[in-house]
Amino acid sequence: MVSDDTSRHRAVGGKRYAVRPIYERLDPQGAYAVRLYEAWDPDLGRRVALKEIALQRQDEAGRALLEQARAEARLLARVGEHPNLPLLYDVVEEKDRVWLVMEFVSGKTVAELYLRPGREPPGPEQVATILDIGVGVCRALQALHRRGVAHRDVSPANIVVGPGGKVKLIDVGLAALPGRTPYRAEGEGTPGYRAPEQTAARDPLTLPGPPSDVYGLAAVLYHLLTGTAPPVPLPRRSPPPPSGTNPAVPSSLDDLIVAALAYTPKDRPGSGEFCQRLRAVRDGLRAAEDQGQPPSSLADRYNEEAVRPEPPPSAPPPPRTPRVDLPSEAERTRAQRTLLIAVGVLLSCLAALTACGVLTALAVWAVGRLRGGGL
Repeated sequence: MVSDDTSRHRAVGGKRYAVRPIYERLDPQGAYAVRLYEAWDPDLGRRVALKEIALQRQDEAGRALLEQARAEARLLARVGEHPNLPLLYDVVEEKDRVWLVMEFVSGKTVAELYLRPGREPPGPEQVATILDIGVGVCRALQALHRRGVAHRDVSPANIVVGPGGKVKLIDVGLAALPGRTPYRAEGEGTPGYRAPEQTAARDPLTLPGPPSDVYGLAAVLYHLLTGTAPPVPLPRRSPPPPSGTNPAVPSSLDDLIVAALAYTPKDRPGSGEFCQRLRAVRDGLRAAEDQGQPPSSLADRYNEEAVRPEPPPSAPPPPRTPRVDLPSEAERTRAQRTLLIAVGVLLSCLAALTACGVLTALAVWAVGRLRGGGL
């Protein structure tokens, strides 16, 4: 870190900036120093980030490094405005140093937001939010890589989430330039996120470049999804998939991150392919959220039937009331007519029987009278 007694002003390109030191990084080989300041632009009246790349060694290697830094600055200027990169306002070249005057990005780093101690691994909805961040960083890398510029230090501390969820990749470092052999600082990048070719024990024929950035982004996503950085990369050995720690990680994301963490740069997907596949996974998670269902790929991670609670016993159905079919009006009329006819016939029969009884009685009486001589 820069000491507190560092001068509070820097003269750059004819302007005198009031500065607050943020960090100082010294090349282990003593070739250069990189210093970053929060500064105040007196002409435009705004905060800016002021980055100084200063030559420390006056030899052929040092001069080649300074020329490389100048070429990188020119390339960065041609990247232009990008929503996921800080704006580059000015490039000032001096005899033994290069200054980059850039947009000061406000917000919180991914490290501050997601890597707090004791944080639980993210669930499906948080996984989609983490992939939103990954897609933003990947777009920034695509813009840099199209110009032949590599970031070389993709890490949680260099990814800022600002107001409204805007993602920016900050602190672009010394780049690998087209047609050049880049200067190789020993152990460049942030431990835990740097690719094998960025370490001191790397293959001398393998140079850091855009594949190193893909590795760095995959390592950041691995850490955010699992709570731990990926293990130290080893030849011919793949890291364990993130879903082994966090079952909310879909298999398609597992495959992508493991491929991007390959030991050999040529075995990793390019930033364009990585970004395309990352968006596809993110969009699938978002679509599943909109339908109120967990992503279909998560069904392969755990047995839903095993964890699904049994439904409570249902109450017995109420007794059914027997159905009574009432006759229609025509049926009732016919029934009444039939009943009346039956009653009439019955009354007629009774009348006939009564009449027969009377006649019989008269006949008996008449016979009796004849036998008695009364007639």
